[in-house]
Amino acid sequence: MEMELRWSRDGVEMEQRWSRDGVEMELRWSRDGAEMEQRWSRDGAEMELRWSRDGAEMELRWSRDGAEMEQRWSRDGAEMKQRWS
Repeated sequence: MEMELRWSRDGVEMEQRWSRDGVEMELRWSRDGAEMEQRWSRDGAEMELRWSRDGAEMELRWSRDGAEMEQRWSRDGAEMKQRWS
């Protein structure tokens, strides 16, 4: 098992990564310009999630065995996108 963790404080940041037995996970976080990012993979399956804040954005991607899904959302220049294959 491997693990890496970073941390900051008043401008709040955090980053974490770990892997074990073919499973990998990565998480990042920030604060006042709020952001969040998460990635995960296992046995060829992958998932990625991102989030931002005041210029609001959200993005989700997922894939496994050739199947893919993508979902995106934005805000003030409003946009929404969804894709499956």
